[in-house]
Amino acid sequence: NKIRLENEEVACLKKVKRQDTQYFSARVHLARFFCQLKVYGNGYRELEGLRRIPQFYFNPYKAMAMGIEYGRCKKYFQAIRALKQAERGSRKFAPADRRANTKRLLQAMADIYERRYYRTKNITDLRQALKRYQRYYEMLRSSERSERSKARKEVARLRSVISKKGGGLDD
Repeated sequence: NKIRLENEEVACLKKVKRQDTQYFSARVHLARFFCQLKVYGNGYRELEGLRRIPQFYFNPYKAMAMGIEYGRCKKYFQAIRALKQAERGSRKFAPADRRANTKRLLQAMADIYERRYYRTKNITDLRQALKRYQRYYEMLRSSERSERSKARKEVARLRSVISKKGGGLDD
């Protein structure tokens, strides 16, 4: 999901007005671009500008996109906050894509919690990652063999890491 932009394209994306239908996409692309360049502050500012607009933050699709991008910008607290907002609004996902988006949301949350653990060393984050991966595994159908196998291995790996860190498991 790398984005390659020329200076003219960045300038063009910055010119997109708030009332334009592509404003959200333009700002998310800018945030991703800045974070890829490791200019995390600029990426974070783009996302914070979006977060302050209720029509974006309270839309589960857009909250999920913001959460994923916050994670790419290494802003894990904000990423989890946005992903939890998406989770609260997940009933608003269209029925046709609710399952796919819920799976994506659970994977993103597990990933962000785990990455936050490696930054903060708070074992609760690993437990939250495990919890999200277990929920993800449980919602997979038996016909999704490859995904189920990967999820099972991920759950086992997280359980192992938690037990090695002396965190114990709450189940």
